Amino acid sequence: MKKGRAKFTTWARWNDRVPLDGIKQPGVYLIAHFARRPHGRAAFCDKRVVYIGETCGSSLRSRLNSFNRGALTGRANHGGGNTYHKEFGQRRLNSAWVAVAPCGQVGELLTSQLIRLWERQCLWGFVSRWNKLPRCNKK
Repeated sequence: MKKGRAKFTTWARWNDRVPLDGIKQPGVYLIAHFARRPHGRAAFCDKRVVYIGETCGSSLRSRLNSFNRGALTGRANHGGGNTYHKEFGQRRLNSAWVAVAPCGQVGELLTSQLIRLWERQCLWGFVSRWNKLPRCNKK
């Protein structure tokens, strides 16, 4: 793990997210819509990314499950998932793709700050390229 930037996995279909490497760790994640699987590691500045998120206090698996509940019902404790539900409805989630950048432990305070930095770097990169946030990010 480089401390300076997030290193994402390759894209996985939303329904195949559980076996992703590092899913039991905290970190940053991307959700996108593609017609077919892209090659190579995920890129946060791809125009098809619809959400960039992070989790510091729980695992990526847990946070993605929260996103899933929000995306399916629009009434979960996940703002991005709730926004996804409003923007795309629950049926589109089955065709979504996800990638994660897990963060190994570097100390509790350092880990949470590093993850937040990674998320902001990803959002900055996306906004600086497209002059807008991903569709389901609100801030």
